[in-house]
Amino acid sequence: MTTARRLLRPHPAVVWVAVCTLMVSPAQARAADPADEALRLVPPETRICLVVRDLRTHLRAIEGSPFEKWLEQSPLGKRLTEPGEMAKIQQLETFLKSQFGVGFDQLLDDVLGDAVVLAYEPGPPGKPDDESGVVLVNARKPDLLVGLVEKLNEFQQKSGEIKSVRPLTHQGRRYFGREKSTGEREYYFIRDGILAFSGQERAIRQVIEQDATPPGKPARVATGIAALGLTGHCAVCWFDPRGFDAELSAKAESAKDEGDRAFITQFAEVWKATDGLALYAHPGRGLELGVVARFDQEKLPKGVRELAFPSGEESALWKAVPDDAILAVVGRLNVPRLLAGFESFLAPDGKAGLKKAIEEGLAPIVGRDKLPAVLAGLGPDWVVWIAPPDKASDGFLPGWTAALKLTDDKGGVDVGRTVMQAVDFVAQMARFAYNKDHTDQIELTEATRDGATVKVMSNEKAFPVGQRPSFGIKAGHLVVASSPDRIYQFKAPTGPAAGARSPLLRLSLKHLRVYLETHRGAIIEAAARWSDKPAMEIERELAELSVVLEAFDRVELRHTAGDGKFRLSLHVEFVEPLTK
Repeated sequence: MTTARRLLRPHPAVVWVAVCTLMVSPAQARAADPADEALRLVPPETRICLVVRDLRTHLRAIEGSPFEKWLEQSPLGKRLTEPGEMAKIQQLETFLKSQFGVGFDQLLDDVLGDAVVLAYEPGPPGKPDDESGVVLVNARKPDLLVGLVEKLNEFQQKSGEIKSVRPLTHQGRRYFGREKSTGEREYYFIRDGILAFSGQERAIRQVIEQDATPPGKPARVATGIAALGLTGHCAVCWFDPRGFDAELSAKAESAKDEGDRAFITQFAEVWKATDGLALYAHPGRGLELGVVARFDQEKLPKGVRELAFPSGEESALWKAVPDDAILAVVGRLNVPRLLAGFESFLAPDGKAGLKKAIEEGLAPIVGRDKLPAVLAGLGPDWVVWIAPPDKASDGFLPGWTAALKLTDDKGGVDVGRTVMQAVDFVAQMARFAYNKDHTDQIELTEATRDGATVKVMSNEKAFPVGQRPSFGIKAGHLVVASSPDRIYQFKAPTGPAAGARSPLLRLSLKHLRVYLETHRGAIIEAAARWSDKPAMEIERELAELSVVLEAFDRVELRHTAGDGKFRLSLHVEFVEPLTK
């Protein structure tokens, strides 16, 4: 048994629930696509549908992969396959084989390996108890399912959990009802190896009615998943937006607060423009998790449309991020569009309040007449990153840098100079607030190097070792950093964006692990001062975290938008490829 299969074996309680859910009966004719065949039987009013497709193939792609081979030899793999826990799972598998004639491998390969579908229909507004759901399974070996069901029914009747199993009919088709000792009932239907199981009889009858419909065009859920570009993904949770329109409208009408009503009303407009929505997970070289939404862009409110589907190329500021950065976030921001999109969710009073807050908070600093030009001149490119402390530094806290591109001469205003004056004013106010209450004083000094004038805040008592918050303008960017050297080191990128699929966020777990190991002693000492935990416990937790981090390279958050589709995806990259 490979490490992948051992680690993917579920907890004994979960396995027991899965086995008890598989209530099936006779033979099966294989469909070209088992998942699509199961989706054809989904009740017509299904609003949420989870599809797990071709699990067997995905598991086999992990078995024998570079990551599995690494995991077998790693401390993490040895911890995950700890003998005590594995012995418990082995005992359960031995029990399942002796009582039901099926083991974990057979359950994953021959029962759940082709397609598992969970369809859910929420109750109408005000009637949440009228919800219903059904589980559909398209298994590879019907004989195995038949034997499993017969033995499971027999076992549960002997144990007293099930009082009876009796055949029922609907539209001339046979299905089964199971009466539990508690008085509750469960129902299942089998046709050619397709299993439908539910706690609501009407859901099973709807499956039978769907099955009686001659196969034709692709099922509604399958069509919706295909429109989102997710056909073939391992796990997809699809939502029908139209199934929630009435509930959103009812909430908007019943909202008593004007602000709540305005927000829900605008959100409902965005929701009405949504043609499809799904969450998904798919293994490849790494693991991809994401959300995809498809919109009718003509129906989207203008402010929301411009935020979700921005025009222009990606930010080039990824080129400024150092290779050893632990965390980096890069984006493009049009401040007027952001404010317009945000205002669209506010009631009139809220819009007036936002406008007043901006005018009273910023206008006195930058100048009331300059404010529109300054807001338009901020960005659009911006970046924030965290990196290990300089080797020459005595501190252990990571350094940080934030940069915002400035566009000068917007409306005849020197945006760079105006912004620098505003930041300087804020720094002076912070310095004044601290100095008036402390004997130790924050100093604000100025230095020029490589054509950049940088202002530096210094106080060995107020700021941690190695931290001297600084700000300045360099190469058309406002740069704020944990030290002046980091501003001097900032290099404004030239040329096009870093790449067509540049991420929004990148977390380097490899560099995080190196940082934790390099500064372990100082981190433990500081954490012990800041918390109630003893140093030994903190050291143990750090050691455990390092073991887990060894498995990963990085995590990236990516965004793509086009052809009416908006995708936000999280990519987890492991130390070795996850699949073969």
